[in-house]
Amino acid sequence: MVIHRNGFILYANGVAVRLFGAAGPQDLIGTPISERVHESSLELSTRRMESVLESGINSPLTEHTFLKMDGSHVAIEATTSVVEWEGEQA
Repeated sequence: MVIHRNGFILYANGVAVRLFGAAGPQDLIGTPISERVHESSLELSTRRMESVLESGINSPLTEHTFLKMDGSHVAIEATTSVVEWEGEQA
């Protein structure tokens, strides 16, 4: 799970750390989420985030291609939800 706001990662759990090939959450936190989304999935990912923020309705599972820290690709099914993080919507 990754939580992000205004385009930057705020939280990454252990599964996300392993998925992206990071040494730890500190390698992801504070970095642009767009750096982890493959260009082929960027438009869809952006539209989904905007739709969920506007409607408040979770998106269905959809396949996306993400980028690992080493630049290799990984395809996953992801959903997008609005959560409260440190008192603000994320």
